[in-house]
Amino acid sequence: MESICSKSSHAGAGESLPIQHLFTKREQRIIAGQSKEQLIERSAAYWRNNGYRIDFLGPFLMHAEHLESHLGLRQAVDLSVNDYGQDIAVDLGLSATIGDAETAIGVVGVVVLPLAAVAVGALSYMGYDERANRAIYNYWVFIYNLGKAPAPVPASPGKVRCANCGTELESDSRFCRNCGAKLA
Repeated sequence: MESICSKSSHAGAGESLPIQHLFTKREQRIIAGQSKEQLIERSAAYWRNNGYRIDFLGPFLMHAEHLESHLGLRQAVDLSVNDYGQDIAVDLGLSATIGDAETAIGVVGVVVLPLAAVAVGALSYMGYDERANRAIYNYWVFIYNLGKAPAPVPASPGKVRCANCGTELESDSRFCRNCGAKLA
């Protein structure tokens, strides 16, 4: 996988970002052998299957949002697909924000239970950051592996593997939680 750009920014003291903005991660990669149409359609399908609401802002420009209800964080994905010589460049941005209602609840929590609020917030942020990194990684694996047969890897006892992406799942699963494919 060729990466043109990968950067991450975090809101902190002294920055001009609003208090609700936690971070933005951005990566751009070159994809060979797929058309812009295929990439935008497959990208939308991937994020939709992972619980995101999709909006198309242009033919090759997509915005997706998902609310992590247990943390009160809104995750947004901005994706553009552009020509890059004979290949295609996919620019992926993932950001995390806290909505106004969630911010108000958090402020009340800090006033009422300051130490607990700070501890829970730090643990939630670390978990969210890890999930965001995993979401970006899984997206690139999905995009790069389209059209390629995954190498057969045996599943653990009592588990099955998705024939589309290779994710290990519970044996009673009907759909893959990673790519959304229907299991046989």
